[in-house]
Amino acid sequence: TLFNYLTRAGVFAQDLLFATLDTTMRRIKLPSGREVILSDTVGFISDLPHELVMSFRSTLEEVIEASIIVHVRDVSNKASKAQQKDVLDVLHHLGLQNIEHGMQYLEVLNKKDLLTEPEIKVLDTQIKKHLDSVVVISALTGEGCDDLLKLLDQRLSLQNQKLLVKIPLSDGKAKSLIYEYAEVKSQQEEEENFVFEISTSAKNLKKLKKLLPDYIV
Repeated sequence: TLFNYLTRAGVFAQDLLFATLDTTMRRIKLPSGREVILSDTVGFISDLPHELVMSFRSTLEEVIEASIIVHVRDVSNKASKAQQKDVLDVLHHLGLQNIEHGMQYLEVLNKKDLLTEPEIKVLDTQIKKHLDSVVVISALTGEGCDDLLKLLDQRLSLQNQKLLVKIPLSDGKAKSLIYEYAEVKSQQEEEENFVFEISTSAKNLKKLKKLLPDYIV
């Protein structure tokens, strides 16, 4: 439901086991104008045997490679904390140890619309110290989704690396690659070169180094 709200994708969404069997990806634009790929993975199941975790591993590659993992859970469910542990156990099993304590992890507490006012007040108190890593939303009404997008934007900006790049004025392809894989903070002409001040993720920087080995060092 959240994926559909953010992307207008119309993906099948039901409270059914294995309602999502394949990863769905859509491009969305964050408040800063930064474009990202949002990937909706399969749901996790408690006490999943090791053999099944391995069989799902190819489907979960997007989780392992993600710049940010957004863990969406039903905050109205009495078993919500147990479900959180189940998901973290699977992530740890996939090799993402202590992921919940890093910049790569965000928690989205969904279904705020099902909470009573007293429950919302208690929840607000509980997450007061974690506003940089937890956001409360209703995917059904859209409440809190703007805050989620802003938080994603902030996290990605903090993860990004900043550097200067010089490319010849005549190399239009290199210029287009810079704009494709980085956020351009400034661009100036200096003699026969473009000088870019860019901000990009470690993953995209690795791609740029491979695509533009003469310019990115």
